[in-house]
Amino acid sequence: MPTIGQYEIAFDSVSVNHNRKAVLDNVSGIIRSGEVTALVSCCGARGDYYLLNCLAGSDQDASGTILVNGTPVTSPKFLHNSALIDADLSTRDELTVRENVMFSAEMRVSRGGDRLRRVVEDVIDLLELEDVAHTELRRCSPFVRRRVSLAKELVLSPRFVFID
Repeated sequence: MPTIGQYEIAFDSVSVNHNRKAVLDNVSGIIRSGEVTALVSCCGARGDYYLLNCLAGSDQDASGTILVNGTPVTSPKFLHNSALIDADLSTRDELTVRENVMFSAEMRVSRGGDRLRRVVEDVIDLLELEDVAHTELRRCSPFVRRRVSLAKELVLSPRFVFID
């Protein structure tokens, strides 16, 4: 049994159909905290994408069982503690890196002011974005843009981060 601060995501018999085609068929596994787990699908099949969406509680059409420490991933408690960062880099290109992270935080977090600014600055430092913090996002490389997408989620302090 996991102790406080440890998590286990267990999924059993997960299946997903997309456009009448099975993209996941009876997939099972366990992911434990403290481990890095990679999901790989072959030849652009996108099975990894569909499984990540299921694990993050974003795919309502999936069948099977997905539990986090015994709690279904569809519970509000889990959904408020997880972040899915997909390949769609939804950012505002006209804003700087810092402005993108701050704007996202201000729109999604009720605590504001100095505390929020400190959290944003801590995340920018953590992801080594300080050198480009004043650069408009449209002028940044895809690698920086990806880190900005991650930063926008990390300011929420999620317990689970799923990255596509």
